[in-house]
Amino acid sequence: GSQARGRIEAALRDAGTTATTAGTEDVEQDTRDSDPTDGTDGSSHPVARPATPAPPPSFVPSAPPVVSAAPNHPTTPFTSIHDFVTRTRLDRRALRALAEAGAFDAFVPDEPPARRRRVALWRVLEAARMPAGPLALFPESRVPPHLPGFRPPELTEADYRLTGLSLNGHPMRHLRALLAPNGVRSAREILALRDGEAVAHAGLVICRQRPGTAKGFVFLTLEDETGTINVVITPQRFERQALLISRTPLLLVRGVLQVESGVYNIRAKSFAPLKAGAGEEAARSHDFR
Repeated sequence: GSQARGRIEAALRDAGTTATTAGTEDVEQDTRDSDPTDGTDGSSHPVARPATPAPPPSFVPSAPPVVSAAPNHPTTPFTSIHDFVTRTRLDRRALRALAEAGAFDAFVPDEPPARRRRVALWRVLEAARMPAGPLALFPESRVPPHLPGFRPPELTEADYRLTGLSLNGHPMRHLRALLAPNGVRSAREILALRDGEAVAHAGLVICRQRPGTAKGFVFLTLEDETGTINVVITPQRFERQALLISRTPLLLVRGVLQVESGVYNIRAKSFAPLKAGAGEEAARSHDFR
């Protein structure tokens, strides 16, 4: 389907590869506050809304499908992982990227969902070691029964690293059980709060803006598994923690909620970095544009 093709194309672009002879390279192991919302900044800030993952800036929809690497069978569907490896002759780095991105999950439908990528990776590297030609047409060897599956954060990490988005959960989803008992609200929960309430929120920074007309104020958009929230930072607070704010993918923000005409902003007072180990380092953000 189109989703599978998109995963394959994105993974291949990130692998930076073209069709070549299988097995030619080894597998890589992997405070004075003024009001910035008075209209002087010329921008508006949307209310929190359900998160819709967007393609990364480098996404190229017109990239050719990998089936073009098999000129003798340009339209014949692939029947197995071994068939794909044999006909495309992609190198092992590209094959590994495709397996880790979930491109071969459909070829191992009998495996539990958490184990599919691990089994597909095993089979694709096994197939890449096989000799080409008729002698290679023998049954695949048995996958070790104790081969562990991917943990949920590992699935999300592989998705973000290889495709720039994930259908297996947002990085914040894997931290929610730790954050919720400590009063850190999701974007959806913030919509139920009142103007002026103290609030703590954490999310993936998907946008950083510092408009020239905003008197030095910085605006962030944080995304979690439920939606997005905007954060307003005064020039003084930004200068004190500029490096942290500018480079941290997952950010915990504490401040005061500002609600005006249905627009929700957090006027930030303090910041702290978070780490989920679920691909946040590979996420792309739009910064200072």
